[in-house]
Amino acid sequence: DMSPSEQIEDAERRLFELAETGRYDGGFESFTDAVKTAVDMANAAYMRDGGLSGLATGMRDLDRRMGGLQPSDLIVLAGRPGMGKTSLATNIAFNVAEAYVPAQQADGSFK
Repeated sequence: DMSPSEQIEDAERRLFELAETGRYDGGFESFTDAVKTAVDMANAAYMRDGGLSGLATGMRDLDRRMGGLQPSDLIVLAGRPGMGKTSLATNIAFNVAEAYVPAQQADGSFK
């Protein structure tokens, strides 16, 4: 186990190596494959009700700007204490989860 300062130092070293070498473990994707992926995402967005290529956060302005939550996204919520970071993350998580829970109808059955 590393101490917090050692972990920070290790992360800085890795980021520096990435910046210097330009190499990372993700590998490269051919242009043809990248175009196919982009077309598939656009088609999925067109077929979806909200027109998003990713998962809806339930917040229209955010979804419109980001296209929904993408599998490749790393989203960092930052701000001063008491500014609503946890509330925002909780609302997004609730809205995404709610999209996958079947809605209970008046007769007790589920859609």
